[in-house]
Amino acid sequence: MIPCQSLQYRRANIKWPVRVTTENGPMEGVTLTLSSEGVFICCLHPLPVYDVCEMVLDVPNVKAPVHAIGRVVWSNTYGPDDNASPRGMGVRFTRISGKDREAISRFILTFLNLKDVQPDKGTIEVSPDPTGASRSVH
Repeated sequence: MIPCQSLQYRRANIKWPVRVTTENGPMEGVTLTLSSEGVFICCLHPLPVYDVCEMVLDVPNVKAPVHAIGRVVWSNTYGPDDNASPRGMGVRFTRISGKDREAISRFILTFLNLKDVQPDKGTIEVSPDPTGASRSVH
């Protein structure tokens, strides 16, 4: 439950079920760390780096689930599966609505007890460029 050193990318250790849809079909996992920019998903069969997936997260106290599309930026497919490096994948959001991003941010701020910090807002939309060179927040 320790925030990242930079408040620009606040993240928290939060375990929520997540449903992931890929080209090869659906899979399930659990979030381990979460920010308004992306998520680490613990799962048995992580996707390769650069793969794109659609995610549905059930955020507590929010009426509708959060929907996002993201690109895998790192993956622990073959390494050890332990507390230091759990089996799973880091996914950066490439498309998430401003409403869903704000819902995640508000939950994290409450979870971390950061009362005087404004939630992250704005839609994230990223071009298909796998390097993420043209990332924009609206």
